[in-house]
Amino acid sequence: SGVTSIPLRDYTLALIALLPGALMLSFVGASASSLTDTTTSAKENKTVKIVTIISGIVFGGAGIYAASYYSKLELDRILTAPQSVPAISSTTEDVGSVESLLLPPGSNESAEE
Repeated sequence: SGVTSIPLRDYTLALIALLPGALMLSFVGASASSLTDTTTSAKENKTVKIVTIISGIVFGGAGIYAASYYSKLELDRILTAPQSVPAISSTTEDVGSVESLLLPPGSNESAEE
């Protein structure tokens, strides 16, 4: 239980789903730090490092875009699918008596009254 009504399974899945974005942001931060290190160090090939960093950022962003795009397609598919759960009526005319709800299906006890 806890403070919210979110099941532990859903919370765990959402926490795992946050990891790609967190990893990309960590990579971007590390890349920015690495870029400042390349300007101070002339020993390594700067072009290779810059191309690696930029391609990592581009592929990370493309991965997040693809995940968002396909998630949106799936959400739209789910929301436009016909609902298989019947609506609950708020009137007592459709329900009948409370006793009829408690009896097993096919029971004729309510008809004997």
